[in-house]
Amino acid sequence: MDTPIINILLLVTDGERPIDWSDHTSLRVWQDKECMPPALQLDIIVSDSPQLPRDALADSRLQDRTQFGLILVGCQSAEFAADVHLPADATSREMQLACQLLGALVQQRRLQRHRAGEFQMLEQWALQDPLTGLPNRRAWDQQVQQLSSTSAPLSQPVCLVILDLDKLKDANDTRGHDAGDAVLLAAASGLRSALRASDFAARWGGDEFALLLLNVPPQHAHAIVERIRAATDRQINEQTDQPVTLSAGLVSIAAGTPFQAESYWQQADAALFHAKQSGGHCSVEHSSSGWQTK
Repeated sequence: MDTPIINILLLVTDGERPIDWSDHTSLRVWQDKECMPPALQLDIIVSDSPQLPRDALADSRLQDRTQFGLILVGCQSAEFAADVHLPADATSREMQLACQLLGALVQQRRLQRHRAGEFQMLEQWALQDPLTGLPNRRAWDQQVQQLSSTSAPLSQPVCLVILDLDKLKDANDTRGHDAGDAVLLAAASGLRSALRASDFAARWGGDEFALLLLNVPPQHAHAIVERIRAATDRQINEQTDQPVTLSAGLVSIAAGTPFQAESYWQQADAALFHAKQSGGHCSVEHSSSGWQTK
């Protein structure tokens, strides 16, 4: 396996300082950052003056201090935390060894950050609906699990909502699945615009969306859901010109009540079924006094 090249920027006030790099082909030394290729990934700066690295960091390529190591030779800096300090009389061999070890460490850390970023991206993709960009059913399940993981009563009221697109199948059948996808995208956009930062919306699957509205007083929940539903309806109409609307089923859970996810989902789903049976394009609340329709 080829030895990785370690790119070193040498910033020294003593231009006559004899440093022999010739016996280490893995070390590539640049005497001037202006000579460095634009896409070069620098690994180490070696300097005998704190001022020179400070000036070099004005370069946009060097502003991320976590991406390279710093070796100071015969000096200290209160501004920069050097990774390695060498005495002013350090030999070429000591300089080379320090660069090799620090360069390998910098490259390893960079690789670890890259892999962590990739893992985070994969995690995000696993919880995101690829079409709408909303959280998917798996993300919804995680969010609900957080609320129901303890039997302790809720500290604030919660409204659980299931939304279903009316006549989406007709749009798919008459104008193709691209038209249906456009409706789903418009619905997601409408929900994002209508919801608060504290609310949670997910594409639960197919033509259904699910919402968790936090800290919504039960007496106002139905009116709030109807406003969200109507606003999303308008967004669909404006963006797609399709005769597709939304139906909503909701259940409101008061503060001081344990969150029983499966039970409340069934209640909201029953309310949604009632809305669909009533012709759609409305919201129905499940309550102890019966179905409430808006």
